[in-house]
Amino acid sequence: GGGGNISLMSLEGQQFLTRFCIPYLRWTAQARCHQQIADLAAWYSSQTAVATLTADPSGAPESCVSCHGVDGMGMDDDTPDLAGENSIYLLSQLKAFRQGSRPSEIMQPIAESLDDDQMRAAAEWYASVKLEIAKPE
Repeated sequence: GGGGNISLMSLEGQQFLTRFCIPYLRWTAQARCHQQIADLAAWYSSQTAVATLTADPSGAPESCVSCHGVDGMGMDDDTPDLAGENSIYLLSQLKAFRQGSRPSEIMQPIAESLDDDQMRAAAEWYASVKLEIAKPE
């Protein structure tokens, strides 16, 4: 009776798949992937981040505010936002700049000028900023 028949694809069918179908599927998958990345980038760029201070602005780290702002929102497109970031992450990045393991012509001299307490205070300052993402209208 009946079950268990497995028909193997002919050599011509295998060659067709290998030569045309698989590259086409790869191409369409890659195209979909690029479109998904573009769609995701568009979605993120449509969001608005809102930073709210939880402390007196006069306590902001002086060596940071000219670029990162009092509220941790970068003053230009080349400056990363620090608002609401994890303090341990921020502290580790400042130490990496100071040690030279994270090279930066801008940040290394700034980090070298800070002692551990100043670094910790800056990291805690920006971590304390409340960051919310406003829904697009």
